[in-house]
Amino acid sequence: MNIKPSKKLGKLMLEVNARTEPKVAAALFKTARELPAIRLKKILATTDFSKPSLEGVRYAVALADKVGAAVALVHVIESPSRFAGMESVVLAREDATVIELVERQAARLAERQSRKNLAVTSFVRHGKALHEIAALARGREADLIVIATRGHTGLKRAWLGSTAERVVRHAPCAVLTVASRATSERNDKAPAFQLRRIVVPIDFSETS
Repeated sequence: MNIKPSKKLGKLMLEVNARTEPKVAAALFKTARELPAIRLKKILATTDFSKPSLEGVRYAVALADKVGAAVALVHVIESPSRFAGMESVVLAREDATVIELVERQAARLAERQSRKNLAVTSFVRHGKALHEIAALARGREADLIVIATRGHTGLKRAWLGSTAERVVRHAPCAVLTVASRATSERNDKAPAFQLRRIVVPIDFSETS
């Protein structure tokens, strides 16, 4: 197999002769056989009810509708920080009241996102977002976590929101991060799901 610069824009052109072609084909088929089967049956979508996070929810619902997967929404209530010497001061409503209000909000969002052949469920957890999201994904044996890269937190981060970044690093399953896009405030429906071009970064390691 010889690789040489092409005449067009200096791109590389791959020349496969009759002798090497069967070897290349055999290698490709071997690699394809060794790839694990990817099945998306359970998708977990995170939300903090902000407009950017709803992008992730809509994307998860559109993807699930396309591949026939189930969708569960999760919102994590993180306890407010306590200042030194003020541990006895109540800075917010009681946890039980907050959880009840958030559960209603999550249920309404799940109902709005449900489709004829797709029932969306909702979960509310209390604790650290990273730990609760990972635990729920593990407990439900989720195949994919969908999370927006921006929400109420991490708005100033240049790459990923802090929660999204940590979920990517520690999740027990695959994670799909969804970049925030400008949409109409009245648009609460899942967009038409289309994948036309996919970019896969690789460094030739076994992991990549």
